[in-house]
Amino acid sequence: MTKFNSSSKHQSFFSFEKERIIRLYNFIKRINIKSPNKEISPFSLAIKSYKEMMPQCKSIFHRYVISNLFSAIAEGLIPITSMLVYNSLPEIAKGSKNAVLIFILFYGIYKIRDILGEIFIAKIFYNAQKLDEAIHQINTAKNYIDIVNKPRAFFTINNPATLSSISSRLNTAISNSLRSAMEMSRESIITLISLCSLFLISIKFVVLFLFISVLCIEISTYMQTIKRVVMQKNRIIRTHTDKINRDILQNSPLIQDALSQKREYNMILNRNNKLFKVLVKEFYMKYMNESFFRIIFDIIFSSIVCVFAIYDIIKTGDIGRFALIATATNNVRMRFRNYAYTYINIIEARNNYVDANKLLQTPQAIEHKTGKVKLTPKDNQIYLNNIRFSYPKIKDVTTLGSENEKIERGNDVIKGISTIINPGEITVIAGTSGEGKTTLMSLIRHDYDLTSGTIKLGTKNITSLTDETINKQIAFIDQNVHFFDQTLLYNLKYFKETATDEELNKALDSAGLTEDISNLKDGLYHKIGQDGRALSGGQRQRLALARIFLTDRPIMILDEPTTGLDQVLSFKVMKTLKEKAKNKTMLLVTHNPTEIALADRVIIIKNGQIESDGSPLDLIETSPFLKASLTKQDIISKNELFSKIA
Repeated sequence: MTKFNSSSKHQSFFSFEKERIIRLYNFIKRINIKSPNKEISPFSLAIKSYKEMMPQCKSIFHRYVISNLFSAIAEGLIPITSMLVYNSLPEIAKGSKNAVLIFILFYGIYKIRDILGEIFIAKIFYNAQKLDEAIHQINTAKNYIDIVNKPRAFFTINNPATLSSISSRLNTAISNSLRSAMEMSRESIITLISLCSLFLISIKFVVLFLFISVLCIEISTYMQTIKRVVMQKNRIIRTHTDKINRDILQNSPLIQDALSQKREYNMILNRNNKLFKVLVKEFYMKYMNESFFRIIFDIIFSSIVCVFAIYDIIKTGDIGRFALIATATNNVRMRFRNYAYTYINIIEARNNYVDANKLLQTPQAIEHKTGKVKLTPKDNQIYLNNIRFSYPKIKDVTTLGSENEKIERGNDVIKGISTIINPGEITVIAGTSGEGKTTLMSLIRHDYDLTSGTIKLGTKNITSLTDETINKQIAFIDQNVHFFDQTLLYNLKYFKETATDEELNKALDSAGLTEDISNLKDGLYHKIGQDGRALSGGQRQRLALARIFLTDRPIMILDEPTTGLDQVLSFKVMKTLKEKAKNKTMLLVTHNPTEIALADRVIIIKNGQIESDGSPLDLIETSPFLKASLTKQDIISKNELFSKIA
């Protein structure tokens, strides 16, 4: 469990204010403050979001701005219209008929302003909803494309549900940032008009109002900063707790077998109690922030207004001035309170944006070097020169400091492998589990940068190639194949939109899927479900093979390509692979004795190194791995049977 000291001291309010004043001073002097923790300002985020969103939703935003502007003007005029109405009352009391007409006129103006204000408020909400939806649609597309372009290693530490959740958090943060910035602009216009009204009464009164308001906003900003620190710590603890608890649920059968239900109950309760304690502090910070403005701010304002209004009415006896003071100060009080709340919201939106954006950053440990060198189909020879590799340890990105922070790594998985994988033959990478075979294939695709050594495709170092260039050169089947929740045809043609019926049929036949598809009611239009769950394991494997045969790339890397297939189908697939290997580089990772026996070359990997390398018949006498699963006669018999069946 991540340790959390709930009694840890935070920065004091006075030191917080000192830093803010220094930052403001340096900004005025246009000094560039270099800080690893420097973040985008709340208003800069709103402007940045505006510029990014405007090309697609300019008209919606402009209608939103206009409705806010007119609503602010209508609300800001409350003190003036109130004063006009109340100024006519003394004359009415004296029996003046003209005063009645003037009162009706002024009251009509007051009500028209009131009605227009309500209409514009409704327009604000309507346009805000449209803007939120537009931002969600536009930004989701942008976020998803950014995610899709991440290095493959990024997806080993982030599942789709997590990435989708982060994208939603970013969308919400951007929407809140824009709406809060607009709300602050609206409140500023109302405040400015109301203050202009109060300037007619007393400049000192206005200055006092401003001082108290700014002080309250600063205190709230400080409390919001402390709250964020607490929330960041809580997020780490919550994530860690949820991960352990999910692991327990997934392994419920093991817990039952071990008779450990009571022990796990106590441990879960203990973890959740620790989480509860740190969450309470977060709730407390939030409550304090809200209570400060709901109680203290209102009490201070009400007291000052009450004293000043009584003093003015005694001094002047002008009921109109009293109405202006009451409504203008109420306007200013509400505006500053709303301004403070909105300022808190825009800071929180910025914080949520920054924190969520950090989660979508690619950790430095899995970044890899790329270039813009091109490849040709003839660049299909694979050179491995003394390569070494150990997996990097991925840290929580929100806790990273300098970008140049040293990357920590585990033990070496690949330990100095040097060889050449030639086209024109089937090369099998074999060995027991956990020896580094799959890691080696991942490195050839440049999922990670090497710890040392070089890998080349043809004469080009993989670090000089883009991921897209490598993907065009290498067709790859992993042990865990993935499919779209669509039809068989969609999953095939997604990789080659121009594929003809003849090409499709040839790929399906080579993968041994033709008969299976003929037995399906919808044929190629059969929906296979998420990741092909509507298919059997063998059918999923063969669909992946059909897909790779259709793409027909210069290098083919297949991890356990015939798992779950009977011998006849295995031989059929191997026949296709042998035919394609005549002008391609064919690399198979397998434990299957049949595939090993039919290979042209076998490389045995043990403890991250090449233990033996040669033809199956050459290695059968010297390789302990091959001896455990094959004999010389097995190899000869399988090749003879293959030549007859295939």
